[in-house]
Amino acid sequence: MKNNVIYSSLILLLIATVTGCNFKTEENGDSVSAEAPKQIVSIESAKEMYDSYTERRVRLIEKFEEDQSPNVEFDPTRQGWYDYDTLKQYMAYIEQQAKDANVDISGISIYFANYPEKLNSNGNIPPSYKHHNSIFLVPTMREDGNDHAFYISEDEKGNSKPQKIKERRKFLDMQDKMGVINKGSDRIATSNAKLLMLTSSLQDTVTRNNIEHSLILNEAHIIPPPKKESDMDF
Repeated sequence: MKNNVIYSSLILLLIATVTGCNFKTEENGDSVSAEAPKQIVSIESAKEMYDSYTERRVRLIEKFEEDQSPNVEFDPTRQGWYDYDTLKQYMAYIEQQAKDANVDISGISIYFANYPEKLNSNGNIPPSYKHHNSIFLVPTMREDGNDHAFYISEDEKGNSKPQKIKERRKFLDMQDKMGVINKGSDRIATSNAKLLMLTSSLQDTVTRNNIEHSLILNEAHIIPPPKKESDMDF
């Protein structure tokens, strides 16, 4: 279900359209149009990928959901839509946050996702989205030859710093383990001290007191629901 090729291709085309505006230059007062990105695909290719997803993924999703809830009709999500101004606002926002944190954005990762039975962290998701696929976007920074999804951490003095999302998870997991250890007896104090040493480098860069600025964009208008024919259904 994660190989939603056409879904990511459409989003990439949208982003390319938005960011393409930044590649226009002025020569002798004349505007020079941006060249099409090399990742642009033909309508025929897009249609082939869309139809392949229909045959190789949509049928499987339908069967799985029908097995889970036999009395409920399920229409797998086929597309997501962001209005143009939201995409422009998003690009401007992450660029400003990156500038404040003195980090270069190397790219944008597109993650495939699925709305669970209940979102514990966000109650604003429409109930009709339950169990439907979605995506979220997050900028990356390059380090040691690799691209890492990041967010911005702001300390009490207002200083911004980029933080790897995966490092945040490690730190919070270790914090939780330390909390469990602290509830134990004195005989495990040595283990507690060792764990504290292991997490010291993470504590220098990530603290629970810092303000976190997420750069993850989600909550596109996913279709379906409501049930609607896609523009690629031709």
